[in-house]
Amino acid sequence: FNTVGNWSDWQRFRRDLPYVRPLDTEFVRSPRIFRDFPDPYHPSFAADCAEIARQLEETRDDPFLVGYFLMNEPTWGFASLTPAEGLLRGGYRGPAHDALARWLDARYADRAALLAAWGDGVSLDADGVPAALGPAISPAAARDLEAFSTTLVVALFEGLATACRQIDPHHLNLGARYYTSPPDWALAGMRAFDVFSINCYERLPDPAVFSRIERMTGAPVLIGEWHFGALDAGLPCAGLCRVASQADRGLAFEAYMDRVAAIPECVGAHYFTLYDEPSLGPFDGQNWNLRAV
Repeated sequence: FNTVGNWSDWQRFRRDLPYVRPLDTEFVRSPRIFRDFPDPYHPSFAADCAEIARQLEETRDDPFLVGYFLMNEPTWGFASLTPAEGLLRGGYRGPAHDALARWLDARYADRAALLAAWGDGVSLDADGVPAALGPAISPAAARDLEAFSTTLVVALFEGLATACRQIDPHHLNLGARYYTSPPDWALAGMRAFDVFSINCYERLPDPAVFSRIERMTGAPVLIGEWHFGALDAGLPCAGLCRVASQADRGLAFEAYMDRVAAIPECVGAHYFTLYDEPSLGPFDGQNWNLRAV
């Protein structure tokens, strides 16, 4: 273990080991367009980004800091809907809706062409934006909503990354700790990171995943979380990746790290977590058998 990983007491260890830190990414002024995705076109978005970035003032000159995570596992990344489709189905009205209207105007010759592409059962609101979607959308609508979602992702992360670099130009932007390998429409908008971080709860990391991310973003990849648990001792939950025994955990750990070391695009893996979780769980109820020592 040569780095203090995320969710650690980095203030305690910051003079002894290289460390990373998470940012508390709360967009308190900007409205949400879908789940926790803020409206990056809202007038308050820049102020929110500046407030989030100010957390880095404390560590901007610290040589022990490797870098910072912009956020952790955004909930919009778990959805079956893209942010743009979520915006429409949720009925959001705001600057992002207006941006979608302008985007569609540039994409289609007129509203008749838009309606023809999006299929039966779609109606338009006063701004020319589809306002009623059926349970399934047409392939053309899906392509459009994925493309505009890429635009939203670019605006979100470039705005946040720019604000952070203004406060701290010295350390690495480690990305958003996506819960897995993102879909293409999301990856295409995630070029503002110095290092791309994913949480990789697999038996063995797949080299093709890391190659794809590096190819699409130009960034190397850091595994922000992974673990193996077992139920032959300790707490009553084995976590997300499970093996039969504590001895097998050691073998799984070795095999996982051997694979990580063999993937040229992967620059590290942070184990989650050094100690077992509380028996009744922390705030989220997890009581996983994870300790590594």
